[in-house]
Amino acid sequence: FGAPAPVAAAPAGPVGIDTATAAEMPALYKALLAMPQGLLFSNNLIQVYIQQDYRGSQARVVIMIKNAPANPMPLMGLSLGCDIGAIGPAALRTQMQTVQPVLEVGGSVQVQLMVECMQPFSGNPAIDFKFSSSGTDYAYSIPVPVIMTKFVEGVPMQGGDFGARWGGMTAEGLEVQGVFNGKDPIDVSALPVMVGKVTGLSVVADMLAANPNVINAAGTLKTGSPAAGGGGNKIQVGCLMMLEMNAAAQAYRLTVRTQIPSVSNTFFESVKKLLTE
Repeated sequence: FGAPAPVAAAPAGPVGIDTATAAEMPALYKALLAMPQGLLFSNNLIQVYIQQDYRGSQARVVIMIKNAPANPMPLMGLSLGCDIGAIGPAALRTQMQTVQPVLEVGGSVQVQLMVECMQPFSGNPAIDFKFSSSGTDYAYSIPVPVIMTKFVEGVPMQGGDFGARWGGMTAEGLEVQGVFNGKDPIDVSALPVMVGKVTGLSVVADMLAANPNVINAAGTLKTGSPAAGGGGNKIQVGCLMMLEMNAAAQAYRLTVRTQIPSVSNTFFESVKKLLTE
């Protein structure tokens, strides 16, 4: 009678994100660091779009999940959660709406995520996304571009004011500086706009006009934590940045000064990552 046909083994657990899709995710994530809305994730089953609105220490992120056009099956047991990982609830406070459990073919659903920055933090939260389709369970972890610099508000100022504040942040540990090569060719005329969008800082216009190869910018990190002394005031951290560009060598020298050493380090790494990845 011959041997029976082999039966495919069921997956040991939920299916994660495939390699090809994972390779496309960093570019979508990076684009949304500079744009308020757009596509965050897409494969043959689902598409995830987000819309971001930042006001001071608070953010509202609207997450829209769509059944991918290529998928003729509904998504069942749909659930979403927000994973803040090592950031911790003391630094990042989140609240997410409950999502409807079924996404019909061709349908879409919106979920609102509220985020508040309570303390300086590094990294970003992720959406834990679980569902089933055609009898297969899936579990995705999708990073969300909510980073510390998103809670920075620009402080417009003239070069003289910037120089005075820069000179006032000279205590040990407040400055972080590094030299590195960028991933892409340097567009001196476009970079000030992009850096301003990603960091939230206000570029010092008269200093940029005097030397287009150096971006000086200033802002304030807003948090939801009460300041000492009460009165309803919240903790705020002054942030200054100097980015020197060498287009011929495709190299940068980045200097960050803030009022708190941990903020200086996190701010520096955020900007460096933007330019090198």
